Amino acid sequence: MPAETIVFLYQEMAGYFLTCLETLADTHDVQIVLVTFPAKAEAPFKFNYSHPKIKQVNRANVDYDSTCKIIDEVKP
Repeated sequence: MPAETIVFLYQEMAGYFLTCLETLADTHDVQIVLVTFPAKAEAPFKFNYSHPKIKQVNRANVDYDSTCKIIDEVKP
């Protein structure tokens, strides 16, 4: 079990930020929950959320209350 859980609420995902999160997960005893909105049509980037210590939640699939519940459950 990781020592800490960190939650990031991210409006527009960027590749460099995901790389930073992967490095953080690789070098520290953390679990990361990343709540993101879908890519916009004008920037339709596809990201690989396959790191075992990073859980990605698509904000389009959860409402505000569900997002709050996720945060409450992981106790960041």
